[in-house]
Amino acid sequence: MLVGGFQTKGLRLFDLRDSASKPRGPSTKAVYGVCGDPFNEHRVASFSDNILHVWDMRSFDKPIATHESSHKAISQIQWSPTRYGLLGAVTKDSPDFRLLDLQHTHVMRDDHDPVLLERSFNATDGRAITSFSWHPHLENRVLFGTTTNTMHDVKVMERITLNWSKTHHLLWACGRETRYLSDISAPELVLHVINDDISMRMKIRATNGYGLNVDKFAENSALLAGDNRPEAMWTALDAIRNVEGLDSMDGMTFRGIRNVLAGETGKAKSTAAMSVWEGTPYAGRKDGVPIYTSNERDIILRLCGWSLNKDSTLESLLYQEQYERAAALCVFHFELRKAIEILQTASKKGENYRHLSIVAVALSGFTDDQPSLWRSLSSTITPEIEEPYLRAVLLFLSSSRSEGVLKRISTDTDLQLEDRIAFACTFLNDSVLTDFVKDLAEHFTSKGLLEGLILTGFGTEGIDLVQNYVDKTSDVQTASLLTALVLTREWSEDPRPHRWVEDYREVLDSWMLWEARAIFDVYNNRLKGGGPRMPRQIVATCTFCGKSIAHNASSQSVSGRGDKLLFPKTPNVSEIPKVCHRLFLANSDLLFNFNVCNSNCNPIKCKK
Repeated sequence: MLVGGFQTKGLRLFDLRDSASKPRGPSTKAVYGVCGDPFNEHRVASFSDNILHVWDMRSFDKPIATHESSHKAISQIQWSPTRYGLLGAVTKDSPDFRLLDLQHTHVMRDDHDPVLLERSFNATDGRAITSFSWHPHLENRVLFGTTTNTMHDVKVMERITLNWSKTHHLLWACGRETRYLSDISAPELVLHVINDDISMRMKIRATNGYGLNVDKFAENSALLAGDNRPEAMWTALDAIRNVEGLDSMDGMTFRGIRNVLAGETGKAKSTAAMSVWEGTPYAGRKDGVPIYTSNERDIILRLCGWSLNKDSTLESLLYQEQYERAAALCVFHFELRKAIEILQTASKKGENYRHLSIVAVALSGFTDDQPSLWRSLSSTITPEIEEPYLRAVLLFLSSSRSEGVLKRISTDTDLQLEDRIAFACTFLNDSVLTDFVKDLAEHFTSKGLLEGLILTGFGTEGIDLVQNYVDKTSDVQTASLLTALVLTREWSEDPRPHRWVEDYREVLDSWMLWEARAIFDVYNNRLKGGGPRMPRQIVATCTFCGKSIAHNASSQSVSGRGDKLLFPKTPNVSEIPKVCHRLFLANSDLLFNFNVCNSNCNPIKCKK
């Protein structure tokens, strides 16, 4: 087959195998640069001025694709010999090389007309191209000639479409090759981005059993894979369970500090008492520091590790080398001498704590007299102290402990949340404390900070807090593990916790972590009676009546813990569907079916 362009007649197709056949073809002005597609024997291209046509010789009446250049007239076109459907073109007095990619679109029907996608780039450093030629074997290699009598050997780069797999790998096509970048072979910068992604962290956590330690929740913090935002939540869950006397098989029903503070009547009242400094010359004075007590406040202090739990909290802080925080806890409990001893002991632990000896000396000169030189100097240097607990201690000791100063310490965001709450419960009156806890709960809810669950509890406000956390971090894993522990009415009726769980299950399935998915399902259902029973998918039915032989199997009860596999019981004779035996006897070929069905069916006699 031969295709030629005639200026007066258009394109003509000649069949050289049959000398008697007449040439045929369309009448068109696009008769220049006729070239055949090396990958499709029926496809040719031609151009005229700035219009390019692609033709199918089987249907030569009209072009299958047309492209109009918005620039100057086309001077040359040529199909790529190594890339399917790629057409190169250059225009007059232009340094740009244009790539026209013939893409088939499958919209509405399979035989939809293809379209030409244009891409251009400067191939010759600004020199106008006179001609070009594709390399016959090397992919995307082009040789250009320019008006300055220079040759340019250029490799045309393909468009790259990156694909990010659910298993944290990058995949892209580069010509005929498919490139793959795993989380092992990636450059350090890419590895940092991959490992910092929440999905990668969730996968690492899932494989390490994150969240499944129900005996001591705080140990789950060691499996957070570099993301410490949920750490305070696990510590708070341990405190809640200890205060409420729960074991590992009990669900969480804590209503939050806001509800605890309100009491059963909705507005609990506290009593004020004066507390004095122990081990100081001011121990016998009657004008001590006012503190507020009530049953509700005692519960909150125990949640925060203060009051009755102070000694165990001190041991834990000293073990963690949080000496400044331990000293502050002693000062806020009016044990100034013990705080000084802690600082003196800590100053001998190494160079990093040598400065604490100076702080101990400064505290040893404390005087509660007003005015005094010690108070004046301490008030001056307090704003310059960077360590938050030492700053809070000096502010507490050197001030008049007015309501403004106490609120300033309570609202210091550099202090731990539990210490701020406990300090406020000790030194703020009822109205100020209520407003403080309300503002704090609203702040943590809006920010999605999980440690705020100790304020909101596991009600609707707690769901709002966790939802904000998921929206900000996409960490449905922690939200799902928390949902498995909560047994409040709000969490069972609100659709959001169920959506977190289903999303996390889908993520585990996409990673093909089948064992982790099964373990999570058991963990999620251990407090919820085994979860809903899935309807029966396959049943044995009678060939002719279509009724289930074990139709009542789906009504079987399930175990409360989901730890037994129950099989359908044998149906009672009165419950088995009756089948007319005349239908079976009508054809001898069905006798085998009759025997099988009759073993379970109770046929009745046909009146006919």
